[in-house]
Order: sequence, then C-alpha cells, then structure tokens
Amino acid sequence: MFPEAGMSSDGVVSPWRAVVTESETEAIFDEHVNLVVWRRHWDRLPDSSVFMDPPRRLMRAVSGDPVNPMQIVHALGREGPCALTADLANLVELFAILTGTSEIGIRLETSAKQTCPKWHTDRVSLRLMTTYCGPGTEWLDGATVHRSATGDVLLAKGELWSCTPGACLHRSPDPLGVPRLLLTLDALE
Repeated sequence: MFPEAGMSSDGVVSPWRAVVTESETEAIFDEHVNLVVWRRHWDRLPDSSVFMDPPRRLMRAVSGDPVNPMQIVHALGREGPCALTADLANLVELFAILTGTSEIGIRLETSAKQTCPKWHTDRVSLRLMTTYCGPGTEWLDGATVHRSATGDVLLAKGELWSCTPGACLHRSPDPLGVPRLLLTLDALE
C-alpha cells in the first residue's frame, strides 16, 4: 500500500512521509513535507463500539497543558476511561506539543457515508486525523491515490501553513456502507 517513505510509485520525491514512531511525526516541520503518516502497529485497535452504538458526532474542545485524560472521558460522555479514551488523550497531547497550543478541538464522527467525497485541502494550519474503524483517509501524491490504514495517524498541513508543496489534498473514502469512525484534531488558538 505504501511506497518507500518519501518516494512516489514512479520514484519521484513526494511531499509525504511514512513514519513508524511517534517521535518521527516531527517530520511534519520539514518545509517540503505536507503530510506525515504515522503507521502505528496495533496488536488490537481500541474498541470503537463505545462510540459507534448508537452512531454519533461529537465536537468538543479540551484544554490544559498537559491534557488531563479525564477531560477526554468527559468529552466523550463516558463514565470512566477505556482504550479509546486513552488513545485520544495521547493523540491530543501529541497534537498540543506539535502545535504549541493548549486549546484543541476534537471531532469524532461515525458515518457509513462518504462525508467529504471531493478532493480538498483544509482551512487550518495543521490537522491530525485517524480512522478507528472502517477505511482510512485518502490523499493524492501527483496522480497516485494513497489510503491510510485503519489506526494510522495523519498529520496534514492545511491552507494556513505556508509550505513549498502546498496543503495536503485529501478526501474521505467511500466506506461502501461500512461504519467509519474518524477523529480529527485542530488547534483552536
């Protein structure tokens, strides 16, 4: 699914990087990179059924430095922590560190439809995305379409971040009726 990190399928240097550790996500600060794909290796994905039954859309803001994991538990309307809330807390903390902000907007959405079918860029400086259930986000590298795996974390530069390759052009995949759970994080400051 992935060519060699930083190379398109035709051998041309591309504006995205695949990384395998959290610390390597700092590659997003390379001026020639507009997308970092952290290919996390899971023994088992967090149980997303805690959010998908019934399907819903949640938009909340959390703050604090560091982020208190109980804020995530309360934002999701849970009574106590679970693997999903723990992972969200870790991603919020990572995003806060990378962006230098303490106000993070969380959007966690379940949908069995293609929510953003058109290729687009986001009107943000940086966005974190991960798909907990269903097919991952797609992005363009020249004429080549790539898709993230379930559980991968994408850090995508948007229109408000000036960079040489420009903002990352991406879209949601057609989930073909399979429920998809997508997390996006944005800086609110």
